[in-house]
Amino acid sequence: MLTIKTKLDKSSIAGIGLFADQDVLKGEIVWRMNSLSVLRITPDEYNKLLKIEQDFINDKDYYWTDKDNNYMIPIDDSRFMNHSSDPNVIDFDDNICVATRDIKKNEELTIDYKTLVSENEWKNYYN
Repeated sequence: MLTIKTKLDKSSIAGIGLFADQDVLKGEIVWRMNSLSVLRITPDEYNKLLKIEQDFINDKDYYWTDKDNNYMIPIDDSRFMNHSSDPNVIDFDDNICVATRDIKKNEELTIDYKTLVSENEWKNYYN
């Protein structure tokens, strides 16, 4: 769940982005995983979904997989965080995300998607 004030707005990176609605200090926790922030779907559950439901998950690129290959689908506005190779937010152990530097109010929050997916997923979807 997002732990700072945020807002959605048009992004210069892609589509809609997530923006800080307050100043954020380097090292501050920006997001914390809990049952209010992520829907976890096991591979067996995923395989039982209708094709249109699987397509929705895959087409939106809003998920990542954990070490057990569960689909982790954010259900809060963190799903609008866009990719950057020089992100201002970094993921730690799939449980928390922290600011890599001071972030000003109205600045877009970005994360390196390579830290959220396996190397194979990155090659398949983002290259």
